[in-house]
Amino acid sequence: MVIGAIAALVVSSWGFAQGVPNPRPGASTPVQVVNGPSNPVPVTGTIGLTGNANVTVTNAPSNPLPVVTLNANDSALNAFQKRVLFGAGNPAADMQFTIPAGKRLVIQSIAAEVTIATGQRPEVFLALVFDGKTTTLYVPLTFAATDSGEGKDYYQGLHATRFFADGGTTVLVSASPIAFSPVNSVLIDMTVSGYLVDMP
Repeated sequence: MVIGAIAALVVSSWGFAQGVPNPRPGASTPVQVVNGPSNPVPVTGTIGLTGNANVTVTNAPSNPLPVVTLNANDSALNAFQKRVLFGAGNPAADMQFTIPAGKRLVIQSIAAEVTIATGQRPEVFLALVFDGKTTTLYVPLTFAATDSGEGKDYYQGLHATRFFADGGTTVLVSASPIAFSPVNSVLIDMTVSGYLVDMP
């Protein structure tokens, strides 16, 4: 009876050992971890990719991925700048410029320097057409200096603007003294800057 019980115990122990896997795999045993999209494995550091690897980057709304949008009508891509001269010695072509057909001019800045006889005050303006209607824009100027030897006063102005002009139309620069004086005593050096937008 004792011998039979010992034999049964040995057989039972051997069967248990064969049926239960070793909970401690060896150091060389490969392990594969699979995480679903809802529980990705966090990765830090530098990762090298070879071939045509597809990478998907997902950022939470609280940490959005910065995106730079490049507008085809951006001011840097379609920059426009024109220098206009107005005075007795300048032909009419120097006092105006024409906007290319199929475009719209967006005027972003106007810089001007005006020379006039001492004691006079200039009035400078642009005449342009937007949406088929003519508009007159007056440019404010500030007294800058007097040249006593030449008998001239200098006025200057630099303004950030947001004006529009239709394609195929002409922008005209003109001026006159507010006080009584011959108009040819006024000299204007003006630069109009902005960008062109394609129109349908």
